[in-house]
Amino acid sequence: MPWALGLAAGAMLFITSGEIIPETHRGDAKGLATCALLGGFLAMTAIRIVMT
Repeated sequence: MPWALGLAAGAMLFITSGEIIPETHRGDAKGLATCALLGGFLAMTAIRIVMT
């Protein structure tokens, strides 16, 4: 079960970033958008590690 949930989470992250990154990179704040996406992912990961 953990492997299936990990695969599903990875697939959702891949699809979401594939949709979000092109949209945010059409503007002027390309670097800020990428840093915000990575920062959000790292924050979610850190929260998950702390909660276990």
